[in-house]
Amino acid sequence: MNSDGFSLGNPGLAGRGGLIRNDKGEWIRGYARAIGSTTSAAVELWCIKGWHSTLHSSEFTSSGV
Repeated sequence: MNSDGFSLGNPGLAGRGGLIRNDKGEWIRGYARAIGSTTSAAVELWCIKGWHSTLHSSEFTSSGV
């Protein structure tokens, strides 16, 4: 799993994104989202929330990822 967030200023316009790869490094799933205006610290929390939502989606809980 890899994720990252950005903020153009602190506070400023922000976004987040991430991806999941298999053991061969092949892409499985990814996402990118605009957050709006927030601080760099809040962006990091949004990244954690994004992974929590992604990993607990029905598609992933049934596959064991």
